[in-house]
Amino acid sequence: MGVAFSITICDKRDMATDHIIDKLGGTTAVAAALGQNPNAVSNWRAREIPWRWRPALAKIASEKGVELPPGFLGIAA
Repeated sequence: MGVAFSITICDKRDMATDHIIDKLGGTTAVAAALGQNPNAVSNWRAREIPWRWRPALAKIASEKGVELPPGFLGIAA
């Protein structure tokens, strides 16, 4: 008899994206702050936060006291 199991590999980028969006108030709040459609922001969770939106998100994060991961703006820590 064999034992069946599965391994789930988590992409750290996806987890970081979810964490950032959640800490900034969630999909709808982030979309509203950026003047974007919530569906677009929701898609970032499956992909990544586009580089063109990162400076604006960094500003919002700074205002809310949310720490972003090293390299979020493409600058090595």
